[in-house]
Amino acid sequence: MDNPNTKKQGFASMSVEKRKEIARKGGKAAHIKGVAYVLTSADRSKGGTKSSGNFKYRPEAAKEAGRKGGKVSKRKKFLYKDSVSFMT
Repeated sequence: MDNPNTKKQGFASMSVEKRKEIARKGGKAAHIKGVAYVLTSADRSKGGTKSSGNFKYRPEAAKEAGRKGGKVSKRKKFLYKDSVSFMT
């Protein structure tokens, strides 16, 4: 999968320490500029209720999500198959 003729560029070529340093500077700059989002205690208390990805206590919701995903997947396969036939 790795192509020996390609070289890492940008952030991929930097060390972890260098990337962290750049991220830290960006975070500080955002706070200084006043555009960084700061969580309030109200935001934190709502955190668990906002998530819709946990199906631990909602098995019916998990089943419904699976059905929806399967329908989309099948539709994409069908649409892709049709588009390939136009190319040939």
